[in-house]
Amino acid sequence: MKVRKVSFTGSIATGKKIQEAAAKSNLKRVTLELGGKSPAVIFDDCNLENAINSTANALILNTGQVCFASTRVYVHEPIFNRFIEGYKAKLKEMTSTIGDPDSAETTIGPLVDEAQFNRVTGFIERGQNGQGTLILGGKRVGEKVW
Repeated sequence: MKVRKVSFTGSIATGKKIQEAAAKSNLKRVTLELGGKSPAVIFDDCNLENAINSTANALILNTGQVCFASTRVYVHEPIFNRFIEGYKAKLKEMTSTIGDPDSAETTIGPLVDEAQFNRVTGFIERGQNGQGTLILGGKRVGEKVW
C-alpha cells in the first residue's frame, strides 16, 4: 500500500496482472510498456550518419533482445537508398563478431533461450518468404544457441 506508482516493461499478460493488482490496492498509478515495436522514423533533413548509427545500435544492443530495439525503421523516400546502403554496411560491421559472450571481441552474443531462437528463426523465414525485404543475413550463425 505504500507504493504509489509502478512502471513496468514486459508482456501484455503480466501488465494486465499489474494493472489489476494496482486497481485493487490503493489505485496507484501505473505506466506500462507492453511489447511495442519501437519504430525509428528517419526524415530527409536528418544527420544521416547519426541516424544510421543510432538505429543500428538500437537494433543490436543486447543482441536485439530488448523492448526498445528499433525493429521497424521508416525512412523518408528521398534518402531511402542512401540510408539502406549505410545501414547494411553498419550492420555488417557490427555483426562481424558474433560469438562467445565471454570473448572481448564479441559484439553480439547468443540468444537467451530456445523460445527466442524460434522467434528469431521465424522472422528470418518470413523475410525469406517475401513478408518483407531481407537486406542482410538470412542464415544461422554457428551451431550453439542460447
